[in-house]
Amino acid sequence: MLPFISHMSLEQAGAEQEVGASISIYAVGSSSLVWMTWIDQLHLLLRRLGYRLPLVPPRAAGGQFYAQEVPRCDDTKYFEHLPTTRLGRIGWSSWDFAFEGWEGCSNGVRHIEGHRIKCQHGPGCVFSNESVFASSIAEDASVSDFTLLATWFNDDQQWSSKYKCLNGRKTKQHDLGSISIRCLLRTIRSIHARSARTWVLVMGKYPQTYQHITFKYLQALNKRIKAAVETEPRTLFIEYYIPNAKEGDFFQVAHSGHPNCRGSSIMAQAVVHRLFQEKILARTIRLAGLDKQQLLKRNCRKLDIPSCHSSGFCWIDPIDGLCKAYSPGSHHFHAVCKGTICGMHSPS
Repeated sequence: MLPFISHMSLEQAGAEQEVGASISIYAVGSSSLVWMTWIDQLHLLLRRLGYRLPLVPPRAAGGQFYAQEVPRCDDTKYFEHLPTTRLGRIGWSSWDFAFEGWEGCSNGVRHIEGHRIKCQHGPGCVFSNESVFASSIAEDASVSDFTLLATWFNDDQQWSSKYKCLNGRKTKQHDLGSISIRCLLRTIRSIHARSARTWVLVMGKYPQTYQHITFKYLQALNKRIKAAVETEPRTLFIEYYIPNAKEGDFFQVAHSGHPNCRGSSIMAQAVVHRLFQEKILARTIRLAGLDKQQLLKRNCRKLDIPSCHSSGFCWIDPIDGLCKAYSPGSHHFHAVCKGTICGMHSPS
């Protein structure tokens, strides 16, 4: 593993996790954990910053160590072999992870925030009847220093299945947001009931909209979720901006609607930046800024190191230390299956 040299990183004193510390990460969510590379890129970034990442054993909830189907990135060879425990389920929503099996279900539905939600998993709630226990997720999360939650990304996408999870009842975005908050808080509190020391990081939602524009409703939704979850102890909301289709190529062809290698890199960097900002990590990468102007710079060969790190189009090649163009990644995905847990799950 090639660490960042001193002028590529920035340090601070008095942080909770000093450089060289062992920190373990665990992630729970939907398809972003099996069809994207952001959690694997985060693992690589933390290791290059000088942290050790012992593996979280999936003792109770089940899970996998690797992604399932992801595009090939310019730096895939540096992170794909790194095991990172995750519980990723395609098409699931926040309510699929937040309860003790089918508790509260009656006649096949559960009431959440005054809404009837079908008690099955996956897109349209028409796939698996698998029982998933919030306490089991909490048991695995309790072994981690950081648990990342991406469980709510599908909540506002119920239109895509004609609101089948809600018995065909068209539901307003505000109401779906209320459901997300209720379920996220249940998951966070379940984790903290087992381990008060674990930091829970709720990932902000990227735009799954026309041309991937971050419309005002999504800005408002992210802001609302942030305000709700950050009332909980040791809980942070991770904000980031992924450029839209007119600003650049940041979303996959292989799995439409999901950020590609570039978008995943932005998400990974956002996690580290927030942890450094909150004096949890002692070291981060050196940035020129987090504004859109820096993010959209393309003249990689002419950028200094901080500007290269800040650009969504560039990366520092660890072999020669030069700033180069970072591609969106391959149009086609490849299967990742290593070790004893391959993570080959259907949309259950």
